[in-house]
Amino acid sequence: MSNVQKNDNLSTPSARKMTGIIDVHSHIITNVGSQAPMDKLPPWSIEQSLSLMDASGISASVLSLPDSASHAKGPEACQLARRINEQLADIVSKHPRRFGAMATLPALAATEGLLEEMAYALDKLKLDGVATTTSIDDIYLGDRRYDPWLRK
Repeated sequence: MSNVQKNDNLSTPSARKMTGIIDVHSHIITNVGSQAPMDKLPPWSIEQSLSLMDASGISASVLSLPDSASHAKGPEACQLARRINEQLADIVSKHPRRFGAMATLPALAATEGLLEEMAYALDKLKLDGVATTTSIDDIYLGDRRYDPWLRK
């Protein structure tokens, strides 16, 4: 049983009731997937993040990845998004009043795979929302091809 399932009383975003100063745009730097070169990114850890939050008077942070599913395509993008979203859910389950998280979407996967991951991240993992870029392959989210994403 995962930590997310064990902590049912705090598993939904509304049950966590974060208060005080909330950083709503905090990036987690993870070794899952192919993000930007790691030597160009600052180190990130839960402990370091909590320490920085405490020193700055930040009560909670909403975590997301710097880039949606790291440019992977097809089924690989779905698998990568799943691993990332489960990692985010694990962090939230261990620190439910300190962290929330926005799910990563497999933006370059088929729409069906993306919608499946969105449902899993929101309904099963109970993440707070989803994050994606404003355009994918130079096509902005207002394009009709993205309507199924926004209906979810």
